[in-house]
Formats: sequence, structure tokens, C-alpha cells
Amino acid sequence: MKPRRGEDLTQGGTMKTQTGWAVTTGFTQGYSIQGAVANTTHPLSEALRQRFSQPLFTSYQPHEENIVTNTTDWIIAYWRLTNLHHKGWVVAIYEHKYLQGSVIHTGVFGTDIIASDQEFQYFVIQALYYFAALSHVKLP
Repeated sequence: MKPRRGEDLTQGGTMKTQTGWAVTTGFTQGYSIQGAVANTTHPLSEALRQRFSQPLFTSYQPHEENIVTNTTDWIIAYWRLTNLHHKGWVVAIYEHKYLQGSVIHTGVFGTDIIASDQEFQYFVIQALYYFAALSHVKLP
């Protein structure tokens, strides 16, 4: 079964997306997440690797995640999914360039762990520094 943009496979409903980003949530039951792995060239991925061992964010418990289908997104970290029935689906933390700026999507409900996970707190602070440093750069 191939996901459709904005389709919630757990509830069977469709969400409207204004931006064209692919948001498919709750895609199967019975899968688990064993943290995330930061193994890309993104500066935030490199910062996470230098500071922490892998996997990261292991306190997160899955319940509604988003897959990445936009090939222009810059992956920061991949969530480690097991028992996933849809091979090839990727849940990741990524940067998406949009109009005159960028946004970071965690792929999961980061609010579930931000109060207790030091690695995730560090990631959020580093993301703020990252964007502050880019604020003088004009995007095409």
C-alpha cells in the first residue's frame, strides 16, 4: 500500500496540506522506534554526533509519525523503526526550505520528550543557534 499525501492510515481520514508537504501519520500498528541516528552532513546532525552517542532520543514512544516523501528535504537524523510493514517509508528529522526560509520537522511529536530528554533539548537549542547564524543569508 502506497501512502497518499496527508492520509492518516490509522484513522482512515485525510488531512489537507496547504504546503504540499507529505504528511502521512499513524501508518501502522505494531511498529516500534528505537531512537534516532544522526548520520548525515547536516550541521545539526554533526553537532548531535559530536555531543552524544547513538541512538538519540530513545525515550520517545511512537504513536503518530510523519514519513518523508519530499526528496529536496535535508535529513538531520533518521528514526529507527522496527517491525514496519511498509518498507521504504522513512521517518526523519529534517530541514525543509520553504519560500524565503526553512523549517525543521522532527517527524514525531517532539513535545512528548522535550521536557525530559536532554538530547532533544540540546537539539532544539542548537537549531535556534543554527537559524540565528543563517538569518543574514538571503535564500534564492
